[in-house]
Amino acid sequence: MEAEDEAWYELLETGDTSVTQGDLLFDCIVPGDAIKNQKLATEDDEEKLVYSPKRINAVVMTQSCQFEQNKAANVTLCAFIPLEELATSLKQQGVKNDTIKSLVSNMQAGRHATMLMLDEYKVPNQYGYKHGFLVLLLDNIYTTPYGDVCETAERQEEPRLRLRTPYREYVNRAFGNQFSSIGLAKDIDRDATKELITALLKAESEKPQNNHN
Repeated sequence: MEAEDEAWYELLETGDTSVTQGDLLFDCIVPGDAIKNQKLATEDDEEKLVYSPKRINAVVMTQSCQFEQNKAANVTLCAFIPLEELATSLKQQGVKNDTIKSLVSNMQAGRHATMLMLDEYKVPNQYGYKHGFLVLLLDNIYTTPYGDVCETAERQEEPRLRLRTPYREYVNRAFGNQFSSIGLAKDIDRDATKELITALLKAESEKPQNNHN
């Protein structure tokens, strides 16, 4: 069994409704798809877009200092799903097993651009609580009022988990990379560089060796 000091998460005591960076929250209510609502029509606008609410599971991404300084009027959330759910969905879409395995390997190593794997939790505890591997959807981002997030924390029926250091910072770095990545119009030709290096190494190996005897 996993030791508590080796776990990615801290298990919060029942009744702890505090919210900070790295908290895992289940059944969060966030804005969903935009829909047209004629009831909100004005003279200048025949109909307005409103957002139907939906529920997600999410990690709190807003920085801890924002909560400590009472500056978190709105909270940024990043959705996650169970690894099994993702793998099953891909399989049902006809994705090949090797492709799914490669995807999982890249997520586990932090190499995937939009998905990051979070560790399972299996530390023995008085609640008998545990969960499996999770996939953080780095491009599935929501902002919701701080009060709504607190209400979500209060509704949690099971013990809550909070990412420990340095895993919280690891997740934050991956999340931040979503905003610092730059799309290039033209990538470097990998085949061309591979051919060049192969030719150079072959030429070097075929050069006569100097004898210093």
